[in-house]
Amino acid sequence: MKAAKKDAETRLRVINSKTHRVSFVLEPWGDVYDMAPADEYVVIFTGPVPAEPEVDLMDDSITVYGWTGSMVRVLKDGKEVVNYEGLKVPAIP
Repeated sequence: MKAAKKDAETRLRVINSKTHRVSFVLEPWGDVYDMAPADEYVVIFTGPVPAEPEVDLMDDSITVYGWTGSMVRVLKDGKEVVNYEGLKVPAIP
């Protein structure tokens, strides 16, 4: 009997190291979260293939692109902010 294949998990810490507020944008959904200086989010990608998220850093925003085919959860201060369980990230266009 074959063992079930375990999903890969990739964690990405997103930290606002600036002295001003920025927007944290999670794509492809377009969700926007306000980040005060020193705020931290953890984005967890879970799926059959290791995630390769892309990050775009701007002066007023941090955008994470989750084009991985994974499911995504976002945590802040250890508490779940959003869970896209059952809604896989779309394939790369």
